Amino acid sequence: MDKKRKYSDNYLKFGFCAIVNNGIEKPQCVLCNAVLSAESMKPSKLKRHLETKHPEHVTKDLDFFKRHESNLKRQKLDLSGSFQQQNQANVQASYEIALEVAKNKKPHTIAESLIKPCLKLILGDASEMKMRNISLSNNTIQRRIADMSADVREQILSEIRESPLFSLQLDESTDVSSCSQLLVFAKYIHLDDIKEEFLFCAPLKTTTKSEDVMNMIRTSLKHII
Repeated sequence: MDKKRKYSDNYLKFGFCAIVNNGIEKPQCVLCNAVLSAESMKPSKLKRHLETKHPEHVTKDLDFFKRHESNLKRQKLDLSGSFQQQNQANVQASYEIALEVAKNKKPHTIAESLIKPCLKLILGDASEMKMRNISLSNNTIQRRIADMSADVREQILSEIRESPLFSLQLDESTDVSSCSQLLVFAKYIHLDDIKEEFLFCAPLKTTTKSEDVMNMIRTSLKHII
């Protein structure tokens, strides 16, 4: 009789956590939420899933998978370990609306005070219950935008880490409160192409001398790259 394999914390580096289904421990992908069979609780099979289903995340560090694991645990799961279809659609709709709010630079409250009532009016009573289950509160929209921002930032940092070299371009601007803000852009090589992306913005709280700028860059890069 084959010995049952148990989940190891090391499997998270392949993008897998563990879920118990009908008393049986099975591996679950934190990226696509797929639950594999108990027989797949092997490093080679978990690694194969990551390489074939999510090749763009193969080089991601452990912190990346820990964040996805944390997000997965916060979601409501059904007995199979997959997102409930209706809940998944509601969450996706919430993210899509949050993205449009951010792109159009609108206040977060507009989602619940204007967009949601308009959708109910257009779609009618048949879809009112579905619309009611879509969370579009001010705090929810803020969290959605923060989640998407963190994901974009992680993708850029991952590409920079993989690049053989990169350069920084700096600019200084003053915000509405007359505080100096240091804007940092990165240019790097990704997939034989040169990309230029916004890296971070940090306040210069004292002066804007070259020494202050260099200290800010050293401190910031130490924590993100």
